Amino acid sequence: MRFIRAIHDLTLALVVGGIFGGAFSAVILFREAPSREVAGRVGQAIFDLLGIVVFGLSLVLLASRAFLLRTEPPSRARSVALALSVACVLLACAIALGLTPAMGRIWRTAPHAPDGSGLVEAARVPFMRLHGIANLSYLALLGCAAAIILLQPADRLPR
Repeated sequence: MRFIRAIHDLTLALVVGGIFGGAFSAVILFREAPSREVAGRVGQAIFDLLGIVVFGLSLVLLASRAFLLRTEPPSRARSVALALSVACVLLACAIALGLTPAMGRIWRTAPHAPDGSGLVEAARVPFMRLHGIANLSYLALLGCAAAIILLQPADRLPR
C-alpha cells in the first residue's frame, strides 16, 4: 500500500512539475530563440512529447487512485480525488491525442511566413485557437491535480 501511495504522489508531482516546466520552457524559448519560426518548431516538439508523457502519467495516477480507493475505507475526499483523476485522464487524452496533433498538422502543412515570424495569418488563427484550448486544458489539469493534492490530508485521515 505504501508503494502505491508513493507512486500516486510521485505521479502527481511529475504531472504538475512537467506542465510547469513546459510552460516555463515555452516562455524562455519564445523570448530567446532567434525567430518565432525556430521557437515554434522547438516548442511543438516539446509539447508533442509533454502531452504524451502527461497522458501516460495521468493513467498511472488514475490506476493508483483506483487501487487506493479499493484498499482504504471509503470517504468523500477519496471519491472526489478519484473523479478528479478521471478528469485528469480525459483532459490529458484530449491534449495528447487531439489538440497537440492537430496543432502539429497545422504547423507542418500550413505555409510559413518568409520573414521567420511563424505561420502565415490564415493558418495562425486556427493554430492559436487550438493553442488557447490546449493551454486552458493544461490549466484545468493543473487545477485537478492541485485539488487532489489538497484533498490528501483529508484522504489520509481515518474515517
